[in-house]
Amino acid sequence: MNNSVVNEEIMIDEDMVELENTFLTFYAYEKLFGINIGNVVQIISYQPVSKIPEFPPYAVGVINLRGDVIPIIDFSVRFGQEPKEYNERTCIIVTKIRDGHIGFVVDAVDEVIKIDKEDISEPPKVIGAIHDAYLMGIGRKNNKKSLLLDIEKVVLEDEISAISREVSQWKQQN
Repeated sequence: MNNSVVNEEIMIDEDMVELENTFLTFYAYEKLFGINIGNVVQIISYQPVSKIPEFPPYAVGVINLRGDVIPIIDFSVRFGQEPKEYNERTCIIVTKIRDGHIGFVVDAVDEVIKIDKEDISEPPKVIGAIHDAYLMGIGRKNNKKSLLLDIEKVVLEDEISAISREVSQWKQQN
């Protein structure tokens, strides 16, 4: 894994968003993943979250980011892994999914890379807890393989609705 540490907020350069096949790669449960940079709003160091009692187990709480309350999902727990202790490399990737923002806690951010179409292969049917419905493909770049995800499929529409309802109720009470 790359030894860089994210100590402050990183805003994603608007020019990168327009690049086709550009991905933010990150580590979660010792695997390298990639998501399209067009879904990434920013990357922040891990910060404590406010717990919401009725959240599903993989949704660890919410943060207030410049006045916007953002639900936070532990990426590893979402895919059936045991929760683990966060450390100085743990980051939150804030993404734009449909009409809102969701943050994903990941072990560490790796890099932003462009992967040529010919270096992206079709996903196999199942890879452990990562069902093929989430995978766009497997990218190869710089002697690394990344599981490329469709981040909008990682959290289902009805799950987003349920989480949004809980966030709305929490905001009214706090």
